[in-house]
Amino acid sequence: MVPFGRNEDFIGRESILQQLFERVPPSTKRDDCQRTAVEGLGGVGKTQVALEAAYRIRDKHPACSVFWVPAVDSISFEKAYREIGKVLGVQGLDDDQADVKSLVKTALSCESVGNWLLIIDNADDLKLLFADPALADHLLFNRKGSILFTTRNYEAAVRLDIREHIIALKEISDAEATKLLQTGLKENQTNDAESTARLGKYEKAEQMHRQALELRKEVLGEKDPDTLNSMNSLAEVLEGQGKYMEAEQMHRKTLQLRKEMLDKQHPDILASMNNLAGVLGSLGKYEEAEQMHRQTLELSKGVLDSENPHTLTCNEPVIYPPGGMSSIRNRVLICK
Repeated sequence: MVPFGRNEDFIGRESILQQLFERVPPSTKRDDCQRTAVEGLGGVGKTQVALEAAYRIRDKHPACSVFWVPAVDSISFEKAYREIGKVLGVQGLDDDQADVKSLVKTALSCESVGNWLLIIDNADDLKLLFADPALADHLLFNRKGSILFTTRNYEAAVRLDIREHIIALKEISDAEATKLLQTGLKENQTNDAESTARLGKYEKAEQMHRQALELRKEVLGEKDPDTLNSMNSLAEVLEGQGKYMEAEQMHRKTLQLRKEMLDKQHPDILASMNNLAGVLGSLGKYEEAEQMHRQTLELSKGVLDSENPHTLTCNEPVIYPPGGMSSIRNRVLICK
């Protein structure tokens, strides 16, 4: 009973998965209810590892039931327990005064339910887990059961009595990241740094954009259109990570070089102006952002109509926050 489909693009983490297979299956330790935790920073892939482990265990141990419980708050925790109770046919769940968590705990503590794996995802909040009422009080014990936690909080794992079975998950290796970035891309795109940002791996995308930019500078020169495109792409990835000051510098340099090479109404210049205006707004430089948006709009009039594929007329107003430029403005977005 897992609420997510299998990630068919999952790669790597084989050493971590191997450790889980040695500890997690209920049959691993017949005299105890095994507890294991995958611990690591947010975004390193703990949930994806647990998900892949769940499906592999299901494939290898088809008689083992797999249950998934999110621990982000008490409501989602109880809702998941209620769903488990329905699957098990637990009586009394619909009673207004029913203690759903206790009913399900009692049911899964009976050996008659067979082997099961319970995955508690995002067990990070100490107050939620251990304060009154404590969700940890409703965790199960059954010699035919096993519990796998994912958590960002090492202290939580220790307090859940998993000292000897905490698996630390680090960021993926460069080789795994490269393979992940290439997954799903067409064959002729796998070396295209501009495509990697779409996958959201900003740090790896930034590294690849920097490499592409340096190579193009060396081979083509700093003012070549392809080099300037790389500069613009790197600036966008920097902005996506919140590195606004560095993004501003990169956008300014791109705009300056494009102005030296192109007509002032060239679509690439309009694109750079629009991009710079956006990052200026993110930095709180509202007056300058407004001026840049207005210049972009004026230059665009009469040059690019609404049917032009490089132009997107934005009907949404740009509203700057209180303390900045508070009026509503229209703008034209130039799509590169």
